Amino acid sequence: MYTAAYIGSLINAQRLAYLLQPAGYDLVVFDPDATDVVSGTEGQLTRVATLQELTEKVASKRIICLDITPPETVDAVLEDIKFSLAVSDVIIHIAQAPAADTVRRARDLEALQLHLLDCSLTTPPAATLAVGGNRFAFNDSLPLLQAIAPHTTIQYAGRPGAGHAATQPLHNTPAG
Repeated sequence: MYTAAYIGSLINAQRLAYLLQPAGYDLVVFDPDATDVVSGTEGQLTRVATLQELTEKVASKRIICLDITPPETVDAVLEDIKFSLAVSDVIIHIAQAPAADTVRRARDLEALQLHLLDCSLTTPPAATLAVGGNRFAFNDSLPLLQAIAPHTTIQYAGRPGAGHAATQPLHNTPAG
């Protein structure tokens, strides 16, 4: 059994736990918007009340899925957690973000020998999960990414920011 971490809404965490369970993953979850959280376990999902508790419950060579969009919240979470992580731990930002923000965050984490992967899902004609960041971190995280997106092509997109940049033209296209 493997353990992964998730920072984001409990509802999305429950969906993710459902996908990860058949692949042999337990999930430790921190919801930054939740109040009065009591730590506990429900099936394959363990809720924690703090980021510190999240890092303690997931063994080294951590892979943490970060599913938060507001830039100030992403920056605050990364600032709070980065000194609790170990060399080569991986954070996968699975929410959409501007590529320039992702590059800045990746550089900040690389200074601590941590890795930030960024990914986004492209749509038709074929769904592809484009992932940017350190190639070795991508390789280490691939089994988890395959469990998250089992019927999707997962493609290494290149440098930090490349995963988020892959869909920005889709998201920034004017309506109409």
